[in-house]
Amino acid sequence: MEDKVQKINSLFKYLTHGNEGSPEFETFMAFLRGLKDYSTLLDFYDVEFTSHLFEEVLPKINDKYNKALVIETIVKRLTVMLRRA
Repeated sequence: MEDKVQKINSLFKYLTHGNEGSPEFETFMAFLRGLKDYSTLLDFYDVEFTSHLFEEVLPKINDKYNKALVIETIVKRLTVMLRRA
């Protein structure tokens, strides 16, 4: 399972390596719109996913709606983590 999570996180990093507006970045944002509402999937991804959103993705975003989406996803992910604790 750990290997699957690492591979998916690598895919996320690839999709977000470019700037906002690139096809890869927009693909990631479209995926994130669906992911944020599935707590079981958010629970599947480890801390690396949340760290990547916070440290790498959020600073690149200028669009206020995309920024809100990333912040909302981070908050939901942290909420899932706190419920498990």
